[in-house]
Amino acid sequence: TGGLVGNASTKDANHAITIDHVSNSAAVTSAQGVGGILGKSEANGPEVHITNAVNTGTITATTNGYIGGIAGQLNAGTVSYAYNSGKIVSTTNNTGGIVGAANGAGISVSYAVNAGDMSETKNASGIIGGVKSDTVISHAVDAASKSGSSYYAIVGTSTAPTIEDAITTGGYVDTNHWTKG
Repeated sequence: TGGLVGNASTKDANHAITIDHVSNSAAVTSAQGVGGILGKSEANGPEVHITNAVNTGTITATTNGYIGGIAGQLNAGTVSYAYNSGKIVSTTNNTGGIVGAANGAGISVSYAVNAGDMSETKNASGIIGGVKSDTVISHAVDAASKSGSSYYAIVGTSTAPTIEDAITTGGYVDTNHWTKG
């Protein structure tokens, strides 16, 4: 469930979907795949490119995760020039201030800021909750206040993505490292 797009899919996976110059201020609640702009993109589906996106609405996952201020689950594509100040509430893994889970190959998140309060009890992070090793995060800022048991600064569960010029309220995060905040 997304504030604007629930499930991004096409009949032809070769055609990308672009979501540009959008904002959401409504509260969004669902069991899983919850985002302020996009709920999820289909596995083996088209690339989804989200740019110039703002979420200020509260985002809540009630059971299974994949929750993000901008996108809950992204399987292929990019997020750029994104800002989240909406509160994120979850009790499960794959919770991120910008993207809950980046599950596909070659996903990138750039020029993204998360300033939304986060209330979560398991591995959560300011930018992406769960990522693959070939994910690239660049020019990202995590300024969220967090409460719960286990938080990470930029990425949560990970196989070491590339991180370039990322800042968290706890300090600077070096290139190619992910650190617990």
